[in-house]
Amino acid sequence: LRDELLLNDGFPVVISTNNNWRDALARNVFALRVQHKWSTQQLADKTQLAFTTICALERGLGFIDLDDLERLASALAVSVRFLLKD
Repeated sequence: LRDELLLNDGFPVVISTNNNWRDALARNVFALRVQHKWSTQQLADKTQLAFTTICALERGLGFIDLDDLERLASALAVSVRFLLKD
């Protein structure tokens, strides 16, 4: 089974109902945060997301809504599509 998520850039991204998108998001957020040489708290401050939310996302846990996902992508200077790319 698959779900389709329509992002604000107008491009549909198909994500599976399993946790592949979570795993990709976790890897990408962590790698980009490290690349920027930011602590978890610094990324939380830049995105106005809770420290615990960033920690959960980097472990492949928790949920994030589209608005927060867009803020996260913006802070990391990538697209939402990139964050979800496996």
